[in-house]
Amino acid sequence: MRKNVNYNKRAMYFIILVVILFFGIFIAQITNSFYKNQDLERQVKSLEKQIEAEQARQLDLLEEQNYVNSKQFIEDTAREKLNLLYEDEIIFEEELE
Repeated sequence: MRKNVNYNKRAMYFIILVVILFFGIFIAQITNSFYKNQDLERQVKSLEKQIEAEQARQLDLLEEQNYVNSKQFIEDTAREKLNLLYEDEIIFEEELE
């Protein structure tokens, strides 16, 4: 009878140990998942900021493209780089003393 009591106590201690180990592993997994989730949320926020920046850059590039395709750009470039004028234009230069 004494052997059965000792055996039952050992079995109960073993079961308690297994349950404690199970909960320990379970808590470790939950903690790991929590930290991974926080890291992924930070990455999402960072990527959303990058998307906003790239969308703003895209708008700037579209504006620049519209300007480059305009008649005004052609005239400005011809005046600045090629020193071209319209036939009826006169340039007045200041005399340096």
